[in-house]
Parts: sequence; C-alpha cells; structure tokens
Amino acid sequence: MFLAPFISIDPRLSWYRFSEDSIDLNMIPIEAAALVNTSIVYGGVGGGWYILNNELKGEFGWFALAGVELELGGLGPFG
Repeated sequence: MFLAPFISIDPRLSWYRFSEDSIDLNMIPIEAAALVNTSIVYGGVGGGWYILNNELKGEFGWFALAGVELELGGLGPFG
C-alpha cells in the first residue's frame, strides 16, 4: 500500500510450523513495516505481534529492513 510515491506500508501475516522429535512449534507473526523506496534501494522499520503455539498472549517485537530491488525483465529479485 503506497502512501506517497516513495513511502509504503507492507502488512504481513504468516504461519510457521516446526516439528521434530519432541519439539512441536507453531508461530504466527502478524507484522507491518513502513518502507522508504528509492529507485533501487529500500529501507524501513516495522513491528509485529508474534503468537507461539496458538496462545493469543504473544509477544511484540520490532525489526529493521534494508535492501536492493532489481528489475530484470519480468523478474524482480530482491535481497
């Protein structure tokens, strides 16, 4: 969702499951990030609510983003 030509908000919802031997872990991160995009370089900050093993009393966390986005024909790799 773009707020201005170079500022956007990136909402995310995921589900991760890890199960091995006696370990059974489910994690649901609900995140949003504010990004500043130039033509190639982007950066931003975000935060999220991280739910572990289906318990609604998750934990809040934050993260920083930085990267380069390249347009190669119809492909758009990022890192």
